[in-house]
Amino acid sequence: KEGLKHPQKSIFELNYEILKSLGRGEHGEVFKVVDRRDRQIYAVKQLKGNADQFRAEIVKISRISNLVSSTNIIKYNYTFFENNTWNIIMEYCKMNLREKFNLWKRKKVKIEKINLLRLIKHVAKGLHKLHKNGISHLDLKPENILIAKIRGKEKYKIGDMGHAQFTEFFSSGTRFNRTKNPSAFINNSVISNEKLFLNLVIEETHEDGELNLLKENKSQELDTGGFL
Repeated sequence: KEGLKHPQKSIFELNYEILKSLGRGEHGEVFKVVDRRDRQIYAVKQLKGNADQFRAEIVKISRISNLVSSTNIIKYNYTFFENNTWNIIMEYCKMNLREKFNLWKRKKVKIEKINLLRLIKHVAKGLHKLHKNGISHLDLKPENILIAKIRGKEKYKIGDMGHAQFTEFFSSGTRFNRTKNPSAFINNSVISNEKLFLNLVIEETHEDGELNLLKENKSQELDTGGFL
């Protein structure tokens, strides 16, 4: 009919097609998408709210992305705001470590020590890059370790920088004396997060506890940061 107007497509709709939801959080949802221009697969985290509501988080993620480049950290491509939604376009991975643990349990897979060490090495390399640039992740847990397949081999990557903070404690080439800067330590959990994560990984993959190196503090709520 004459005069019939079709609603104008958003920038997101013009450039991306949603394939499926990957998960929902407190403030938004993550989707698997395909770029209509080059057919590449990405993940997009959408945060609903006004432009200022998540601006600090967006600025922080952009700063981290500019500072840190590592194959063991999820790559953030770019962000844009429209229709009361922040869109964070990032590298896509098929699975996270929690899902991998559950798969191993269902299939009763015995984890070889070499594979466990590869996982720990990849996470440690990612943490080293963050710490070298003065960044503490603050939310290291299996759900935030993503798994990509590169040339037939699994690559573990640290993701979700929403809780990350810049801190004076970490500094490239500098060894800090804890007693000189007690304000850098809010409580013991600040310096044990990565150790707790390591303990959890070992417990999840070795039921007999043979490789349980850190028996204390068997927590799965790893919501603070520290160092390894």
